[in-house]
Amino acid sequence: MANLLDLMQPDERERALAAFERRKSGDTSYRKDLKIPPEVYLIAELGYYYGWGAIEAAKRGYVESFEIVNKDGERVEKRQISSELASERNDLLTAIKIDENNSVEIMRIAKHYFLDLGGNSYASKPFAGWATRHQIDISDLYTSHNDLKFYMDNPELCYDAYHKTIK
Repeated sequence: MANLLDLMQPDERERALAAFERRKSGDTSYRKDLKIPPEVYLIAELGYYYGWGAIEAAKRGYVESFEIVNKDGERVEKRQISSELASERNDLLTAIKIDENNSVEIMRIAKHYFLDLGGNSYASKPFAGWATRHQIDISDLYTSHNDLKFYMDNPELCYDAYHKTIK
């Protein structure tokens, strides 16, 4: 079975194998000598997203340029982030609906959703409604891509996880 070393130039392969042996022995000086070309990382990402068949295609020359691979890899990564965003949004809304008194868990999910993943306004309204009901300051979660500040300033527009308007 072939591996990523097969994609390297012979001198690069020798350096990588030598660095591997040094690393196994506990010697960390290999890091300064090792220069793995960026193409190898792109191939590794291609394999991560598409599987071994994509690596074989690159090795056989079916991939015309690494720029195309890079663009493809970025597109897949965005799709993966989008999937994580949807999952985290569902977790947030479910946590609010099932156990709205568990503010620690809800805030943990909300921070990840709004700050780390750049969550959008879809969950802003029910989350702001929850924060209003529980009188929790969420100002550190305000960003340009969500409407939390707007809904906190206008709580009459919020609804809870059951789509009941907050009075």
